[in-house]
Amino acid sequence: MPDSGLLRDLRALGRVLALPAYFFVALIASFLILGTLAWLFKLDALFYVFTIPFLSVGEKFNYFFSPYVNSFSFFFKDPVVASRLIFSALAGTCWATYLYVRQQSPTKVRGGLSGMTVALVSSTCIACGTSLLSPVLLALGAGTSVLIGATISTMGYCVAIVLMLFSLANLAKRI
Repeated sequence: MPDSGLLRDLRALGRVLALPAYFFVALIASFLILGTLAWLFKLDALFYVFTIPFLSVGEKFNYFFSPYVNSFSFFFKDPVVASRLIFSALAGTCWATYLYVRQQSPTKVRGGLSGMTVALVSSTCIACGTSLLSPVLLALGAGTSVLIGATISTMGYCVAIVLMLFSLANLAKRI
């Protein structure tokens, strides 16, 4: 039976992730990307909480890690959270694979920046107005209700996931 391109790519990615160093790079990168997506436009709130003198260190620690805990507890309930976690895992894998390919051949290698850009644009709450898409939608005459915001955010993550899968497939062909 001939080896299909998808199976070959999956085996190549499996070989990369079987190496402990690249597995941990993928894991750490996934958590960093998840944190970036969670805190991207909320840095002022994060700074405020960390500079308040009457909060204990435990309360500040709890506030900082609450997006991580909420992401894993609402995975099956919220499609935005599920798509954010899936994207973060794929982006971490893409980052580790990029480093592996770059180490094996120093030629110019393109990564998954298009998927990351789409994810960053759609990562925040459109209905709250903390998204880059809110002014664009308002200029086009669209309302920014919670339902529309969640739908657009989920669709943006789905586009980012597809772009990240294409990046992974292109990187896997170089292994």
